[in-house]
Amino acid sequence: MRIKILPVAFALAMATGCTSGTDKTAGHKPDPVSEAAGTPAGNVTEQARVVVIEQMKFVPDTITVKKGDTILFVNKDIVPHDVTGVDQHWASGTLAPGSSWRFVPRQDGDYFCSIHVVMKGRITVH
Repeated sequence: MRIKILPVAFALAMATGCTSGTDKTAGHKPDPVSEAAGTPAGNVTEQARVVVIEQMKFVPDTITVKKGDTILFVNKDIVPHDVTGVDQHWASGTLAPGSSWRFVPRQDGDYFCSIHVVMKGRITVH
């Protein structure tokens, strides 16, 4: 039994070691729709455009939406991530594996994962 527990404990230790020690969004809970969006949560459209977070990438990393469209970011990776506007006026907060966050962008912009800064993406709004 001890042999089976050690690999699991090691994997958990490695996964938590990949997160930063500081939470840049402390006290900020991800809302169903970002406060930067200007759209109340009750008005979120049924058909959201989806960006999947997996294998340390945003897929697709570039997305074009119409004004008022919702983007659903889904973390399908095995480690936590976040989605942060480059100007840092909006952020999802930490997304645990399996969680998601809805966002209604008002303008074009670049974003990244502040936990893994090599992960980047772009939103174009028409």
